[in-house]
Amino acid sequence: MLSYGHVVPKTDAGRVATIIYAFIGIPLLLMVLTDLGKLFTRGIKFVFKYCRVIYYTKHIRKVRSVGRKATQKLPTQ
Repeated sequence: MLSYGHVVPKTDAGRVATIIYAFIGIPLLLMVLTDLGKLFTRGIKFVFKYCRVIYYTKHIRKVRSVGRKATQKLPTQ
């Protein structure tokens, strides 16, 4: 019978090496995940700010053009 996923160290030295590997590997993985989360957050914030700039630039142009059209139609005295 094949046993997939049930790999365990059989010797005492293998068990000690696995414990040391886990003590180093798990915190290292958490540090990498933290850095990736920060990078992802910066990327999302950049995209959000860029979209806001594009939106407000187009919105201001539209408001200005509507304002110009309204002032041009007023009769002068």
